[in-house]
Order: sequence, then structure tokens, then C-alpha cells
Amino acid sequence: MQKTIFNVFFAFAIVGIFHNFILAQSLECDSVEINISGYTSGDVQWQISQDSINWLDLDGENNPELLISSTDTNFYRAVIYVGTCEPYYSDGIKNPKSFSLTQDEIDLILAAGTETEMEVMNIFEHPDSNILVSISDPLSVDCNYDEIVHMKERMYLTVTDPLNTGVGIAAPQVGINRRACWIQRYDKAPWWNPFGAPFEFYVNPVITARSDTLVQRADGCLSVPQEAGYPDMPDSTYRAIWVDVEYQLLDGTTITERIDHEYTAHIFQHELDHLDGIMYMERSQINNFKLFILPESSESYPLRGM
Repeated sequence: MQKTIFNVFFAFAIVGIFHNFILAQSLECDSVEINISGYTSGDVQWQISQDSINWLDLDGENNPELLISSTDTNFYRAVIYVGTCEPYYSDGIKNPKSFSLTQDEIDLILAAGTETEMEVMNIFEHPDSNILVSISDPLSVDCNYDEIVHMKERMYLTVTDPLNTGVGIAAPQVGINRRACWIQRYDKAPWWNPFGAPFEFYVNPVITARSDTLVQRADGCLSVPQEAGYPDMPDSTYRAIWVDVEYQLLDGTTITERIDHEYTAHIFQHELDHLDGIMYMERSQINNFKLFILPESSESYPLRGM
């Protein structure tokens, strides 16, 4: 996300947009624990599917957590029953075959030392655009600690480049479709220096809840250059005013917190959208489902508006 001056234009309430039950994954090298973020009560029934359309109950799987093999390629979802109410269905999730970095990813990360920035992907160029609109896989710190630290250092140099400074950057923006990002924490800036906000690096971050109220805010992106020769893009998006987040640190610690500083919440939403293959232009309108045609590519991608 590019550093930009921001203003709040107007706010209003949107009710019922966001699903309450979001599946998260606790990662190991050879197994995966799927759990229900935000779960508080109700009877749980896990289901399995090969195509995410036809679902079957898993006998005896009624806990909020489900342990599966990291090589399992089925889809899973949770059904939650509360009294006589209609059941709640989580989104289906497909388990990646492996959480280890691929050799191609390792080669890209180690192509230069930690004193060298990484190339920023450009949405207007192909095949960069394919990377930016793809959903990123989870990342296992235990399996690739040294390589992740190397990537972390190079990403930090990239987002703090004085010629193109940002307030956040996600791994897909440097060619790695993995769930990791840097975010500048304006909510942690010292009161005597609002420009001294620290950057923090997160692995496998997820938003587990967000406000119904949305505000229109100025926005921009390091991967969407606004210069001669490229199409003009929207300069504002709709964002929740607070978010609940869960993420891992490099030491394996899992943190959950509410981000109620509006600009910091905006940055979290922008960067975590990158991890789901969503570009900021897709948040420029409520219920925006127009097609964004990528130059130099025969493919078009539907925009998944808020």
C-alpha cells in the first residue's frame, strides 16, 4: 500500500455483509489444524467435499478444531447449529498440499542478499498480474524459517524505499504467493512523532471480524503505478473502521487483537486483501462486480467487491 494523505469522506452502516464464522489454519509441516475463528457456542458438524458443491458429514467430528493431513486435497467446512435457528455454514476451505516454500520461491527469495530490495509486481504487466490476483497459500515458519527471515528483510527494504515509500507490503507484491506482510502500525506511533510509526511483520494474518460501518478513504498501491502510460485507477476505497485480526510472529506466537485505529485498520484490510488476490480497486464501490481487464493478457478477472 502506498503512503498517501487520507481523508474520511462519509460513513454509513452496512449490515450482514461479513460472515461470522471464518476458517483459519494452524500450520505444521505434515498436518493442519482447521479451526473456527470467532466460535463461541453451538453444536459443530464438520463436512467434507471433493468439489466444494456436494458435502458429506464427517462422523464424530464435532469439535471446533479439525486435524487433517497436509497432503489432503479435499474441501472442508463447519456447520454450526444453535437451538432451533437455521444452521450457520462457514466458507469451504481447501487444504494446500504443503506449507513449505517451493524451490522456485526459495530461489527468488535468495536471488540477492538482505541488503537488496525485491522487485515490486505491476498489475498492468503480465505475468505479474497473475500473481497479484491469485490467492496466497499459508506459510510454515517451522519449515522455512531462514528463508522467511531473508524474505522479511528484503521486503522491508522494498516498502521503505525512499523513492517509492509505502505503509505496507504483502508477499504477493514481490512475487511470492504466501500469506505474509509488513504493516506500518500508526496506532503505535509515539505521541511526539506521528511519523515514527513502526513496521511489523506478520505471518498467516487473518481478519476475524470487522465493523459494519464503512468509510470511504484515499487509497493507493505500490503495485498499481499511477504514471503516464498506465490507466487511471480509483483513488479511494470503502473500508471498515475497525478489524479484529489474528496473526503469527516469527517466533511462532499467535496474536489476536482489535485494530480500532482507523488508518491502521485500513492498512490491515489493504494488505490482507493482497493475500486473497484482491486489488484495492475492487473496494472502490459497494457491491462492485465489474470486470477488470488486465493489459497484455487474454484473461479477465471478476472483481470481488465488498
